[in-house]
Amino acid sequence: MKEILYIEIPTPDTAAVCKWLQTEFEPGNGEKVVTPDGFCLRMIENTNDSRNIPENLPVELSIFVWSVQRTTYLKAFRWSEQVFPQEKQILKRLTTAIRSSFPHQYPEPPTIDLSQQSIFEALAPYYPLTVKYFQKMPNGEYDLKRVYWWEQRWRQGVRNPQKPRQVVFSHKGDWEMGNSGPPRPQGVGIRGKWGDRGIRENSLPTTPSPHHPTYDLIYIGGALGVIHAAVMAKLGYKVLLVERLPFGRMNREWNISRDEIQSLINLGLLTPNEVESIIAREYKDGFNKF
Repeated sequence: MKEILYIEIPTPDTAAVCKWLQTEFEPGNGEKVVTPDGFCLRMIENTNDSRNIPENLPVELSIFVWSVQRTTYLKAFRWSEQVFPQEKQILKRLTTAIRSSFPHQYPEPPTIDLSQQSIFEALAPYYPLTVKYFQKMPNGEYDLKRVYWWEQRWRQGVRNPQKPRQVVFSHKGDWEMGNSGPPRPQGVGIRGKWGDRGIRENSLPTTPSPHHPTYDLIYIGGALGVIHAAVMAKLGYKVLLVERLPFGRMNREWNISRDEIQSLINLGLLTPNEVESIIAREYKDGFNKF
């Protein structure tokens, strides 16, 4: 038996997904046999002659769904080592069709006027549990305003995508026109609202000014960037990390697999004991991956 597909379907209505699999999905090849949680797909010309199948297992696919934490998951297994006819095409057709039938839903948050009411009062009719738990947090009102602001900003960016302003640029030979000082060697720098803030040198070593230090790597945003930054600093790079808020103030849970955590241990960033101390809850099943 071999697992050949594992996907997450963004709906809590697992029964609807199961019914769709059984009654609407057309694999395009094979005989579909309904099972309690999905269906099996058998070769139409399936034979009872076991000499064609060394391990004496049927050449068929088993596809089923289940629910964990208000989300539906689907797996497909092949019973035998022998590949099912048009297997890749069937799985691609299934994935495309199920994404179309059960798309992601992003309900529009309400338009609110915080000059007339608090963020709690404005959102309580729409998100009562969200308001309830943010009210229990220190500075919960401020944090909920930030969540609402980021949600609105994300939606505006999706509706009206704009090309980001260039802040990373390449120096090739002479320094830019109009700038004083000696030419710098070829490298990569970053430009902010206050001008040139640093440069990664690619050729000749220089002695950076204490007022204008030089960095190998510059990270903007210290949430997830700090992990990569810490690894690169451990490898000997000179790293600058810019964060506009006090560091380490975010309450965040990560759904991450053991294999992914192990990569941080292998890099020497964390010890096994440190990892065990930060795991809040572990699940034996479900789709947990960062």
